Amino acid sequence: MGLAVQRNTAVLLFTLTCFYTLGVNATEPPSRSINHLFDITDSDSGSLVLPTDVEVYRSGIYVVDSGNHRLVVLGKDGKTRFTVGQQGSGEGEFQDPVGLGIDSKGRIYVADSGNHRIQILTAKGEYSGEIPIIRDGKPVRPIDVAVDAKTNYIYVTGNESHNVMVFDQKAR
Repeated sequence: MGLAVQRNTAVLLFTLTCFYTLGVNATEPPSRSINHLFDITDSDSGSLVLPTDVEVYRSGIYVVDSGNHRLVVLGKDGKTRFTVGQQGSGEGEFQDPVGLGIDSKGRIYVADSGNHRIQILTAKGEYSGEIPIIRDGKPVRPIDVAVDAKTNYIYVTGNESHNVMVFDQKAR
């Protein structure tokens, strides 16, 4: 318990130091200068149903379309570049995908929640591999995923585990 308190204290001190050092006024969010421009409600391949995550990377907008069990990739112009997936458990198929992350090489990591895995896709949306999400011998429903460009560590949040799991991509 002492280590957890030390880590939490360190995170809090780091956060406060960043606000102080950077001169950020923590009491006033920058929302006054944000204007709503438009909505993305569908793609060339159909309406979005329960979009749960979005990432912007290079020239694309990546949307997890959870209700349709797929990933939709749009250009910055809003036109569909490609879609990946359908409901299922095979390669490139999803069961209730929720979150996504993109690494520095453009690989796409999808938190395939219902299949208890992170699916890895190439920048073109082709299946490349997967990471089963298991903790203490039990499958975990991943909720979100992020990739650190410097370390290649993959960070995964899970519903059942109530923590952040860290994977080393170099070991793959």
